[in-house]
Amino acid sequence: MKNLLYAFVFCLSYSGIAQNAAFVKPNLPVQVKATFESEYPGIKGNTWTLDKKQLHTTTFIQGNGKECRIWIDERGILVRVREEIEKTDLPKLVLESSDKRISPNMKTINYLKFTRIHSTMFKTTKKIVYLQKQSDDKHTWTNKFNEKGKYTGREKSRKFRAAF
Repeated sequence: MKNLLYAFVFCLSYSGIAQNAAFVKPNLPVQVKATFESEYPGIKGNTWTLDKKQLHTTTFIQGNGKECRIWIDERGILVRVREEIEKTDLPKLVLESSDKRISPNMKTINYLKFTRIHSTMFKTTKKIVYLQKQSDDKHTWTNKFNEKGKYTGREKSRKFRAAF
């Protein structure tokens, strides 16, 4: 019975690994590669993954030393961009609004600019959201602001703590 249980657990874990392996290194379509090279010339050696929504994604360090992550669909259309930015790079209205949201017992980790791009045959629209990540001893908080500096919400996530 014990051997049967071990065999069942092994099969389940192996099937999970096989499913996830498809998302590790996809064959990069020509359109995706062309879009990336035209938008970000000179960036080499980055690893591509395929997410659950079938978007090709990669993370790289820009020339200013900040991290950038992009998502490109199968047709080679840039869909999302997440850039780490300095506080001084925030628009004035966002900066004023984010300063009001800083808690004295929290430490600001970083600021992110998240751009969603929606393209149709007739027009392209961009929606930009600025994120302010803060943390205390137990949680990480993400404050969200739109382009006009309006506070649009907050998310909380628990920090990982080792059990030993």
